[in-house]
Amino acid sequence: MTRDECLKVEQLLVFPGASVRLQCDQYYVALEVQRDKMRMVVMVYVDGYFKGKWITEDCEERRRFLRPITHRPKPYTPKQVRLLGKKWCDAQREKHTHTYYLPIWTSTRALLRHLHKHNSSVELVATREE
Repeated sequence: MTRDECLKVEQLLVFPGASVRLQCDQYYVALEVQRDKMRMVVMVYVDGYFKGKWITEDCEERRRFLRPITHRPKPYTPKQVRLLGKKWCDAQREKHTHTYYLPIWTSTRALLRHLHKHNSSVELVATREE
């Protein structure tokens, strides 16, 4: 996708119901704007589907299209680090850090960057505004 096409996609994906179809390598990806509570989010559908197993199982679709969110516990205070030791505190923080994946993106720009990073070719196929 060219820069102009990326800007066009960002401008289109603003209102609920708007959707864009892309072809990322061999996958057809539909991006659709939906309301999530009080905000607009972009939902990702791969080949017309979203499967729940993509969230729980490591697969190609999850790596290419879903939004990774890394949760890290709060850092220890300087007093706790002195008492427990820096090495132990770092190990515990690393141990309790985890990543989960969501099919919704709050930023269209971040979604497009992710698609370009994890797919060799991204092409605009069709757009729909409502």
